[in-house]
Amino acid sequence: MAIERNYDGITKIVAKARSMGEPWPFAVAAMVQALVVRAMSPCPRQYAKGAIGYNREGKGLAIGFSGPPRGAPICSAENCRLEQGHLLCPGVTACQSLTLNTLAHSALTGGVAYITSFPTRRESKNLWAGRISEVVYLSSDGITNDARWYSERRGNPIHYYKFENSPGVISAKRQSVYKPADWCQLVDEIAKLVEALHFPLTLEETGILLVSINACRSKCLKQWAGAVAFDELWRLLGLAYNGSMPGDDNCCDAGCPKDRGAPCVGGHAEQTLSTQVLNVAHLQGSKVFVTLQPCLECTSLLTHAGIREIYHLESYNREPSVNDSSTSEAEQVVELARAAGVQIYRYTENGWIGAY
Repeated sequence: MAIERNYDGITKIVAKARSMGEPWPFAVAAMVQALVVRAMSPCPRQYAKGAIGYNREGKGLAIGFSGPPRGAPICSAENCRLEQGHLLCPGVTACQSLTLNTLAHSALTGGVAYITSFPTRRESKNLWAGRISEVVYLSSDGITNDARWYSERRGNPIHYYKFENSPGVISAKRQSVYKPADWCQLVDEIAKLVEALHFPLTLEETGILLVSINACRSKCLKQWAGAVAFDELWRLLGLAYNGSMPGDDNCCDAGCPKDRGAPCVGGHAEQTLSTQVLNVAHLQGSKVFVTLQPCLECTSLLTHAGIREIYHLESYNREPSVNDSSTSEAEQVVELARAAGVQIYRYTENGWIGAY
């Protein structure tokens, strides 16, 4: 059986992400996610751009990438209008795609967009229309004044930050052994690994990378886990990771309750996911990507939410067993999913392997 085309590259990115050994700052994870989204673009790489939008509450609610209209042929050097000398491209920009892929027009009002390169004036119009208040970009392409002019002229100035100078990177100081320059170097290294992948990424490849990156934000000392949901139109519904409940001390700061003989009161990534979507009803018929195969309780939660497909990177069995049955928890998860008509797939070097 042939080895999956991007398996080695994706596993390298996941390994690099986990190598930091401490929770990622929000801004670092968001920028790396924008780089992953860029890899979905079917455009020639010099024109490919990716973006991810978060609302003012920090919920990831939309992704966007440059490319031809839905259903049109994939771009290449031979049929790219820009490569042929045309001044305009009939495709959508990453920022147009970002605002079009929000499930509610006001979802990103006051939010922040992380973009792989600075928005053009055309893209700035879309960001202004979506009421984005901040833009964090990785490279400038020498056009920074163009978009700033449009925003200021319209009386709705968007605050632009180059990634290394953005507040989310500069203020990332919470008892960290890493300096802002270390996080910037990490982003640069992962950008090179992403660039080595075969473009464009499939939704499944994108999902497993986005969820692996988001898991790096977890404050849990025992296990980092993440979850992300997409609807049938590839629109991002929500991003989540495991950890303490709102208002509780983070385990990485206060220590793990299990080490003190107390039970864990943190939420699993799948449980947190239901709080990160605009409307739980949007999960009906969606695809969920998780770093770990869901436990029995989370599988039940996902099936009740109407999720039809679950994709995971690694297997998971809690110790000790959740009951006295001779059947393992992983087997019980598969049985429950089969009964509910939910498909479960694991990512391997041979592609996605179904659980049944």
